[in-house]
Amino acid sequence: MDGLTITQFVLEAAREAKFDKVTMRRIEELALPEIQDFSPGEIKNIRLSQKISRSVWARMLNVGVTTVQKWESGKTHPDGAALKLLNLVQKRGINCLI
Repeated sequence: MDGLTITQFVLEAAREAKFDKVTMRRIEELALPEIQDFSPGEIKNIRLSQKISRSVWARMLNVGVTTVQKWESGKTHPDGAALKLLNLVQKRGINCLI
């Protein structure tokens, strides 16, 4: 498997077998990690653990500083791509976005 995870190995094997699109979509859905929702405090802790300012954090997530402030205060909640990026940073660190 040459350093591949089992999931990566299965996905690669499925691609090489040239499964139809519906089957590949289904296989990829099974391989995707669940997206965790975060509390305002958890969002702030993710940012602080990476030692970055709100303005840098906002720029990396492609949102405004006001949006980050609202997430951290609980006035709004991240969703969609922003929530996915938060999950990636929480699991792998800020370098996954650089």
